[in-house]
Amino acid sequence: VPAMRSELLHLLVMMAGALHTLLSVSKSQLIEKASESMLQLQWTWSPHDVLAVANVLVLGATFSAAAGAGNEPTFCASFAAGVALRLSFYEFLPAALSSPITNALRSQQLELVGIDQVAVRARGGIGGCSGGPLRASLGWLELPWLTAAAALAVKTALLCLPLLACTQWALRCVGLAQRLGRESSREGRPLKVRGELLLKVLRRRLILSAMMCSCTLLLVLFYSMFDLNSSNGALGNFLTVSLAGCLFESLLSTYEVRGRLRQFFFFIMFMFL
Repeated sequence: VPAMRSELLHLLVMMAGALHTLLSVSKSQLIEKASESMLQLQWTWSPHDVLAVANVLVLGATFSAAAGAGNEPTFCASFAAGVALRLSFYEFLPAALSSPITNALRSQQLELVGIDQVAVRARGGIGGCSGGPLRASLGWLELPWLTAAAALAVKTALLCLPLLACTQWALRCVGLAQRLGRESSREGRPLKVRGELLLKVLRRRLILSAMMCSCTLLLVLFYSMFDLNSSNGALGNFLTVSLAGCLFESLLSTYEVRGRLRQFFFFIMFMFL
């Protein structure tokens, strides 16, 4: 979108990640819903969610390939930050604040169903008895240190690019703050960009960059405490898939996904969606 800067675009992608598994309703529910009945929003894991991540990574790879430097923060990192933000709200939002949100949704005939089942994660020694995918794959070796090392290696690999994106957003905040300071102290007629004051544009970009830096840092801290050797909810597994999408997006961006290859990717994804 020519009139939309990258900061706002990443913020919209992050909001899409936060709302992707929240505003979930099937077509049959919309058809069968009566005018006065409550519409239940319930998310369940399906291949469409993997295709949604694939769609985000192809869009991000196209955006990075078209950018001047070619090393923009990944879209999948912003999408995963939105998923982590929703999980954080579920765990840390006080009941006094969640109740008004629930009442507001019910006033619009909307009801969230099954949040506890999809958002719960193992912590504090609870949920570690059944194990996770790593323990299921390496448990037969009967080497407890191996599963712990494998979980650390997987988390390190998945968090490299989100940590890089967080650093990029932080550097962008520093650069915008310095530029804003120079522009504020400059004498003479204020500059304009596309008919808008440059100071206003810089302030807005700085605020959006700070928001993206904070949310990406939350993603890194939240997932670093994730226990991959335990059973977690479906939303935690979806977060892992979103982080894995960062690796594929980074790979595709180096090949400059355009032309027929890009069209083929979108054709396959929308055929399945």
